[in-house]
This record gives sequence, structure tokens and C-alpha cells, in this order.
Amino acid sequence: MEPAKISALILSLQENIRALEEALQGAPAEVGTLTLDDPFLEMSLITPPNGGAYLPIGDSLPPVPMASTYWIGKYPVTGRLWKAVMGTSPSRGGGGDDAPVDSVTWDEAESFCEKLSSIFGFDGATRERAPFRLPTEAEWEWAASGGVRVEQAVTDETGWYEANSGGRSHPVGEKKPNEWGLHDMLGNVWEWTSSEDGVNRVFRGGGWSNNRNYTQLSIRLSLDPSYRLDHLGFRLARG
Repeated sequence: MEPAKISALILSLQENIRALEEALQGAPAEVGTLTLDDPFLEMSLITPPNGGAYLPIGDSLPPVPMASTYWIGKYPVTGRLWKAVMGTSPSRGGGGDDAPVDSVTWDEAESFCEKLSSIFGFDGATRERAPFRLPTEAEWEWAASGGVRVEQAVTDETGWYEANSGGRSHPVGEKKPNEWGLHDMLGNVWEWTSSEDGVNRVFRGGGWSNNRNYTQLSIRLSLDPSYRLDHLGFRLARG
């Protein structure tokens, strides 16, 4: 083959490789590539308060039994993790794949937990095989408090809210964690819990589009489980 034709063929192959690499960068990860060591699946073990019951900060709720330790995600579920499990991300918050997934309904969050549990074979047969799930409202609040039953609000150092978000969500873990090493518990996105408020489901934490009054530890809201918001996502729990 003539040198000129060989050079043209090599150039064509290089261009095809670059195009393939660019396409793969935006493709969802294969489910089989997920491991429990993935950073966005990292979880912290939380110890319940002394006495095995938690008295919520809000005066409207009674003490909640919390008899055993549980695991909760170091970060909210990201768009990247959602895409690896579900194929595509519904997010509209503008923060990219490393930001919390948003615009997911409570029902979709439940489906995600079930599918992720199935991937890892977490069938609940033993405590070590406890499935992924949404945290209860009390579990969420105790984890968000860092083990200190004191009212707290988001700050510029700990979370994204209306005053510092620039009108969008942000990649997880960019702000300081709380005492248990958990990031984005207040701000960035609200987080669904498994707890009910009548026919609605409770969500906590405040989001990137809310002012500081709504990004306090004790603030609780609820919506129909079919509802979705561009500043509402969720965090995983187990145990």
C-alpha cells in the first residue's frame, strides 16, 4: 500500500477512535461495573441515641423507637449512580451527573432501591444482606443532626441554597460534611424519606432553590409519592 494511503487510513482510524471515546464518555455505566467500593455508594454506620428512641426536633412528632444501628449514604444518590442502574437520568437541576439526581418521584426512588438491592443480592436474609431503602424520617433527622439534637440551618460552608447555588444543583461532597461525615444533608436537594404523612411522603433537608429558612434541620414537607421537583432527590439507607 502506498505511504499516502497508509497515512490516510491511520488518520481515519484515529478519528473513529476519538469519536467512540467521546460517545462512551456520555454513556451510562454498565450495571455490572458497580461495586460497593464505588465512592457514591459509600455509607456511614449511624448509632441511635441513648435509650433507643429519638425525640424529633419538631414538637409535632412523638419520640421514635430506634433500637439498632443503620447505614446511611455519605452522599445523596447522584445522577451518575442513577444512570448506572436505571439507564437514563431525569435530572433537571443543572448540576451534572455528579450532582444529586433530582426530579424523581417517591415511587421511582423505591424502584431504584429495589433494583440496586437486586444487583448486589441484598435480599434481607441476614443483616449483612439488608436491602437498600429510603431512610425513615427519624433516621434521616438523626443522621443530619450529626448525633446532636440541636436545631441547625445550612451555611455557606455546609450546603447549597438560594444565596450561593447560582440557581442550580452542585456536585455532591463540595461542602463540609457533618459530624458523621455525611455531605449535603442540608441544601442541594430535598430528600425523600420512607415516612408517611397521611397519603403523602415526607421529604427533608431543603434544596438549592430555597432560602435559608427552608434549609433547617427541623423543616419537614410532604407530597404525593407521584410528585417530582427539580430540587428533590433522595439518599440510600440500609439495615
